[in-house]
Amino acid sequence: MWSARDLTIFGRAMILKTLGLLQLVYSASNLVVPKGTVDLVKTKLFRFLWRNKKDKIKRSGLYQDQDSGGIRMTDTNIMFKALKLAWIPRLITSDKSNLCSIPNHFFLREWGRANKVCMYVCNYDTKHFNDLPVFYKEILDNFNELKNLYVFYQKQDIILFNNKEILIDGKPFLWSVWFKNGIISFKDLLHETGNLLTFHAFSLKYSCKTSFLQYYQVLSAIPKHLLSIAKQSVTFKKSFFTSKDDIFPLNESTQINFRTARSRDFYRLLVSRTHTHAHTGPKRWGEKLSIKKDSWTSIFKSLKSICKETRLREFQFKSIHRIVITRRELFKFGIKTDDECLYCGCEDSIDHTFIECSFTTSFAKKVII
Repeated sequence: MWSARDLTIFGRAMILKTLGLLQLVYSASNLVVPKGTVDLVKTKLFRFLWRNKKDKIKRSGLYQDQDSGGIRMTDTNIMFKALKLAWIPRLITSDKSNLCSIPNHFFLREWGRANKVCMYVCNYDTKHFNDLPVFYKEILDNFNELKNLYVFYQKQDIILFNNKEILIDGKPFLWSVWFKNGIISFKDLLHETGNLLTFHAFSLKYSCKTSFLQYYQVLSAIPKHLLSIAKQSVTFKKSFFTSKDDIFPLNESTQINFRTARSRDFYRLLVSRTHTHAHTGPKRWGEKLSIKKDSWTSIFKSLKSICKETRLREFQFKSIHRIVITRRELFKFGIKTDDECLYCGCEDSIDHTFIECSFTTSFAKKVII
């Protein structure tokens, strides 16, 4: 029905987001998305967008914001990840509700009472959580990906618990008794001189039930390179890992408020760091016309206000991305018998049509006057 209507590229993108993808949101929010579904959905979306023709602009560019030269086309892969990530604020802020009874059962089995902290701070790897359902593994994997995109580092590699590099019997460990007594990182096992505490010194410093074998089992599992990092680290903010604050800093300039964060917030965070490639069309225009990179931001923004007529806005968008069809393309596809310009008879191309043609230059001067 919608394919038969003569919509612009902006209208087709709007239809896809408001009517197409909304059919998948509820299911993708609560179920594991089968393999191959993302590629299938993407194929169908872009077939509709380009009217069953080949893509004319790179998809990574179309996913970007309009001020960056895109049309805010939805990346279904990132959308499914954002829908999963939206569960983290729900699990944290609604800890005692019926909504969290099932996930809390599994997280408590894997992580004990410290699950809220370890969920998003520890240096975990979900391949070690054999009893955790795939749905919750995907939530944690997606959050790990988000942290890596923003180069999150709060010395989580020297945390003792659920550390993928500290394995006891082939699995990470979490002892609630240690956590309650403030034993969180390697630094808590070091003497002021930088050496590891003996079992006797450990027992005197922390009043927790730990056997001799358990203590030295942990020490033997700590890799030497991580132990050297702990010795070199001047400060370790233990409060960051024990605080109940809902603000999570991804880096110095970006934070997540788990009290108010929604799937759209996670989507924007992922998209802004995933699709950052420069557009091919503007890059070639910049080389041809010596346009600086900073100028393109104002050019992209002008699309919103340059004209109310959507057809003219679409033409401006296509000309910016160099996908306007000229006689050169028509001749190449066998539609026209020659590639000569209609006005001057020279060999036609997009550069000739907009820059080199004598008719174009004289017309532009008259318009400016």
